[in-house]
Amino acid sequence: MHPGTQALQVEVAELREEVDSLKLEVGRLRRELAALRVRTGSESYTRDSESEGSFSVASQGAIAAPPQRGPLPPAAPSPSLSWEERDQIAEGIGLFLGRCIAGDNRGSSGRDKLPLGSKLWIVVRDYAGQIYTPVKVTRSWATAKPLVKPAGPDPGDSVFVGVPSEREARKAVAAAGLVFPAIIEK
Repeated sequence: MHPGTQALQVEVAELREEVDSLKLEVGRLRRELAALRVRTGSESYTRDSESEGSFSVASQGAIAAPPQRGPLPPAAPSPSLSWEERDQIAEGIGLFLGRCIAGDNRGSSGRDKLPLGSKLWIVVRDYAGQIYTPVKVTRSWATAKPLVKPAGPDPGDSVFVGVPSEREARKAVAAAGLVFPAIIEK
């Protein structure tokens, strides 16, 4: 494979991660706006492409839909989670990491319950099967990706998760019974 092609594949993968993070953020903002609408009684709000801007996101193999017009979709209950709720979710993520290392049925990580994008990535086991003690924690997907997805989109048996904050990373690692590193990598 041509070196330029590999670099483009890495860049595309990083951009996809960023798009996924932005989708989560847009969803959170939509829920927050809808909740605000409900609290203020402004049910007749519609999106205006001239005041908000309009866009659509297409995933691989999908055709982008035209920008949505009309009322926003219904909101989930509260878009804002308390730290107590975030801590509980992080502990659930940690239990998932522990199950993965123990070889138990993995189930869901629970990461989908955190509506915020990832700022830190916890790597417990890399693509080659190496278990990290202490775990590796990075501030960049570009640093974690070569460890867990070195050959493209397949993570193999690697065990990793992205979380929104250091607090959640520490909670997850502790709940997994693992050791948090002294240094968070860039």
